Amino acid sequence: MATAKERNEVITVFRKYLSENKIDHPVINSYTEQWTAAALIDSYGKSRVYELIKYYFEVSPNPNWEWFSYNIKSIDNAKTNRDEDIRIRAKMKILAKEWLEN
Repeated sequence: MATAKERNEVITVFRKYLSENKIDHPVINSYTEQWTAAALIDSYGKSRVYELIKYYFEVSPNPNWEWFSYNIKSIDNAKTNRDEDIRIRAKMKILAKEWLEN
């Protein structure tokens, strides 16, 4: 079970990214959304939630807490696929380089 501190940290990190990107956003009610944050932490772990928030802000033109919290599984799948693609491309690049040198 996520602690109150962890729940509020997740919401604060999301707000920080909104502020850094100068995105106007509706007020996020910390009291009601802390339970959403707790569910995210319990399902994915705090560090993974932070990674997904960062990734979401990299790819989304208009980040929104509600959309993020309801669609975190899709975001997680997209990030996993992207990371796997990057790993495979790096491996293929090495193999191609070796093939060209021989």
